[in-house]
Amino acid sequence: MALETITPPPENGETLLYDREEYARYRNLQPDEKAAAGVPQSEKPEEDADNFGHYVKDNKIIFVKSRGKTKGEQRVSNFAFSLDYQFDDGSENNTYLLKWANANTGQRGTIEMNDEELSNLTAFKKRLNQKGCTFTGGSIELGQILERLHLLKQYARKIDILGQDADNNIYYFANGILKDGDFIQVNNYGLVQAEELVYLPYYAEANKNNNKFDGGRAFSYTPNPQANAEIILSLLYKAYGINGLISAIFTCSALFRDVIINSTGFFPYLFIFGEAGTGKTTLINFLLSFFGRDIKGVSVSGGSSLKGVARSFSQRRNSIIYLKEYTNNIDREFDSLLKVVYDGQAYTTAQTDNSNETNTRAVNSAIIIDGNELPTNNDAVFSRVILAELRSTEFSEEQTSAHERLLELQQNTFTDTTRQLLRLRPDFIEKFEGFYNKSKKELRQATEIELSDRTRNHGAMMLSCFDIIVNSNISLPISRRDFVEQLIRKSEEVEEEIKQNRATTIFWQLFSQAVNGNAPGIQKHFVYILKGNILVLQLDQITSYIYKLPQHEKLGDQSTLKKLLTGSSYKPYKPKNGEKGRKGQYYVRKAIKDAFNGKTEEFGFYGYGYAIETKYADNGNKVYNIDGVEIPNNIVLDGDFTNNPNNTDNFSTEEVPY
Repeated sequence: MALETITPPPENGETLLYDREEYARYRNLQPDEKAAAGVPQSEKPEEDADNFGHYVKDNKIIFVKSRGKTKGEQRVSNFAFSLDYQFDDGSENNTYLLKWANANTGQRGTIEMNDEELSNLTAFKKRLNQKGCTFTGGSIELGQILERLHLLKQYARKIDILGQDADNNIYYFANGILKDGDFIQVNNYGLVQAEELVYLPYYAEANKNNNKFDGGRAFSYTPNPQANAEIILSLLYKAYGINGLISAIFTCSALFRDVIINSTGFFPYLFIFGEAGTGKTTLINFLLSFFGRDIKGVSVSGGSSLKGVARSFSQRRNSIIYLKEYTNNIDREFDSLLKVVYDGQAYTTAQTDNSNETNTRAVNSAIIIDGNELPTNNDAVFSRVILAELRSTEFSEEQTSAHERLLELQQNTFTDTTRQLLRLRPDFIEKFEGFYNKSKKELRQATEIELSDRTRNHGAMMLSCFDIIVNSNISLPISRRDFVEQLIRKSEEVEEEIKQNRATTIFWQLFSQAVNGNAPGIQKHFVYILKGNILVLQLDQITSYIYKLPQHEKLGDQSTLKKLLTGSSYKPYKPKNGEKGRKGQYYVRKAIKDAFNGKTEEFGFYGYGYAIETKYADNGNKVYNIDGVEIPNNIVLDGDFTNNPNNTDNFSTEEVPY
C-alpha cells in the first residue's frame, strides 16, 4: 500500500510514515474518551498482517506467518493491549500507559511500564502475567507489536514535582490542577488537560496499589468553600494570637516563594517552639492543611538520613516542608544543609553507590521546623528563622472555640484558602519588591533597638506579604498598625535571643566571668586604653582561660571564634588604624604589682582592640559593655599601667612586625 506522511503532534518532533484513519482517530481521542474506549481491534486485519505480521481480534493477538505459498496463523496471547500514552519526564527512560483486556476473563485495566520493562521480554511477561495475561511470543513478535502500537500513543508530560509551575501559572496537586482559580480534576488515567496534556501518576488507575505514591497522594485538593482565607487566618489568630497569624502569613508567603527569593535572595524558615501541651503540633497540622490532608513531616532528630531530608526539599515547589523534632544535638550536617537552602541554593549529596558522582537537589519549598529546644547552639541557623513561640498550656474560651472550629474545617482541608491566595500571584510578581524595600525602611525607623539586617529583612518580608493580602481585599484579623507593632516586638525578642546565644556574645560573658573570678594569670593578657576607649586582648591566651569554663562548648572551635571576633563585620572590633591582620594589632604595655612581694612586673604584647561602650544604669552609675555584655568596671576604673599620667598615649607607636 502507499505510504502516507503525516505531521504528528508538534511536541514529539517525529514523523509517522505509516498511518491510517483508525490509528489517528484512536490516537487523538480526548483523555476521558480514550479511558472509556476498549483496546482497539484491527479494523483491517489483512493490512495489519501485511505491515506488522499480526492483527488483533476479540482481544487476542494473532500472528500470520508464511509457509511456502500458504499462510498460517498463530495466537500468541490471551489478551490485547495498546500503548495509549507516552509520558515525558525529561529522563531517558520513558514511561508508557498500557491498556489491556483479557479475552478469557473479560477483565481490563491499565498498567504503567517504562522503556526497560517494555523492551525486555522477561520483564514484559512478568508484569502482564500478574494480571492473568499470558504472552507466548518471542522478542521479535513483541517488537513487531510495539511497532504498530507506537502509532496509537499520545504524548503527555509527567509531573514529578507537585506545586507551582511558574512557566504555565499552574499549581499541581496530586489529584488535579489549579489554573486561573479553577480546579480541574484528573481522570482515571491520571491525565488532565492544561496548556498541554499532563500526567499526574498519584491517583491513576494503573498506580492504585503502588504505595510509592502514598506521600504524594496526601498533597490533594479538596473543595471546601467554608475554608476561605479570611476565615482561616482569623481563626488561627484567635486560637494562637500573633504567633498564629505570623505562622499563617508565612504559609501564605510560601505559595510565592520563588517570587520572594528572586527579589530578596533568601527565604527564612519558620521555627515553631513550645513545650508539650502548648498546641505546637496542632498548629503545624493546620498549616500543612493548606496543601492537603495528613501530610507528614521528616524527623531530623533520628531515623532520617541527610540524603532523605535533602530529597524531600526538591519534591514540592512553593509549598511547605516540615522538619520535626529539632534539637541542639542534631547532626551538624543538618545545620549545614539549612544554611545552604536559606539562600535557595541547590544541595549536593553523594550517590549511594561507590562512584564519585553526586546528586544535586534544588530547594523548591519553604521550611517549617519545630522543637522543644531553640537552636541556641548555632546562631547561624537561629538567625535564619522567623520564630513563633508558644508558651501557654491554658487557653481562653475564645481560643478553644476557634481551635474547635479549625478542627472541623480541617476535615476537608484548607486547600480552598490556597486556591484563593494563588490568585494573588500576579500581585506578588508586580508588587512584592516595591513593598519589601519600603517595609525595610519603615522597620529601620520604627525599631528602638538595632536589628541585624537579617532579622529586619525577615520582618520586611512578612509585612510585605501582609500588605499584598490586604490590598487584594482579603480582610485580616488585626490592623496594619497592630501587626507592625507586634512584628517589631517579635523581631526585637528574636534579635535579643540570637544575641544572647551568639558565640561572640558568649565569649564576652565568659571573659567577664573569668575576670570577676580572678582567673590566675588572666590579668596579664588584656589592657584598657583610655584613648579611644579600647580594650586590647591577647586572644589566644584569653581563650585558653575561657575554654576551661562551663558553656565554652557553645563557642565552637577556637579558630572559628577568632575569625568571628576579628572579622570586618564584627562591629566592636576596632583594628589599629583600620588595618587588617597583624598590622591591625596594638602594641600595649602593662604593669602588675604582686600583692605578696610588692614587686611590679612590666611587660608588653600585641593584641586585638575592641571598643567599649559607656551607658548609664537607672541609678546613674556608668556601665561598660562590649557587644551588649556588661564587662567588669575595674577593667576601666582601676587605672592600670596604661592609664598612668606619664603614659599619655597609652599605647606604643612602634610598628607591628609582619
